Amino acid sequence: MTTGNVIKGEFICVVCPNGCAIDALFSRGTSEARPRLISSEGWKCPRGEEWIKQEVEFPMRTISTSVLVNNGD
Repeated sequence: MTTGNVIKGEFICVVCPNGCAIDALFSRGTSEARPRLISSEGWKCPRGEEWIKQEVEFPMRTISTSVLVNNGD
């Protein structure tokens, strides 16, 4: 859900096996400023609280993939 510059997001924490469902409100990023976490709820441990802040403000994701090619090395 989006209201002006505030976005409501639903996240699943991946830090530990709990897999907490976290609801977060954050400001929309612009070309001059990164998004900022306004509030969050649903995390069950301090690691979840830290994770959602990082995920909104400075996401660092690893993506692994494979690509099928013809006549490739």
